[in-house]
Amino acid sequence: MSSNIHLRSLMPEFFKLSKTTVIKGMQCERYLYLLKHKPKEKTPHDALTLQKFASGKSFEATFKETFPGGLAVDHILGKDIYAIGSSFTKAVFEQKQAATLFEACFLYRQTLIMTDVCRLHEDGSFDVYEVKNGTAVKEAFIRDMAIQYYVIKNARPGLAHFYLVLNDGEDGFLIKDMAEELETELSRFEELIPRLLASLIQAEEPAVAMGEQCHRPYDCEYIAYCTKKK
Repeated sequence: MSSNIHLRSLMPEFFKLSKTTVIKGMQCERYLYLLKHKPKEKTPHDALTLQKFASGKSFEATFKETFPGGLAVDHILGKDIYAIGSSFTKAVFEQKQAATLFEACFLYRQTLIMTDVCRLHEDGSFDVYEVKNGTAVKEAFIRDMAIQYYVIKNARPGLAHFYLVLNDGEDGFLIKDMAEELETELSRFEELIPRLLASLIQAEEPAVAMGEQCHRPYDCEYIAYCTKKK
């Protein structure tokens, strides 16, 4: 299917926020600002954290194998996914054919998100699968899915199901439709996204005192930096 899409004809669409940066901004607006303006001040992840990342990616890859023939948008576009990923995804939708996309891109209010698995149906509806290598729903998972759900719902009509894929603990998958729960999260982003965009263009980093948010839901990568600045 991708061979029918002329990549040079796709218009770049620019963004300022991503799923990751919104999540960091929800944890602490100073965290978001530093990610954008002082990336070199980050403390590198330790070996255990990197191992967890690798395990999560492996679990995601295993789930994707259950969709043979899926189109990996990141492989098709390479680094260009950040510029034309949303345009490419729109072009696939416009073909009105059944298809499965890995890393389908959606853009709304200068916020770009990529889905683990997006299944398009011939009637124009589609399902999204977010894969997490955990055995239970966590607060951090809800945050992660909520920003995706907000962007997708506003960027594209036709979302039928938003599934969370968990590890069933026995080398299999536990799949839960989270759409009803995520619907209750939508309103928070109407105020949050503009505030985060505004924080990125401040002349100085936000004055946020260190506290519980430095460790919840995960340890901030700027704890050492902020400790020195106290």
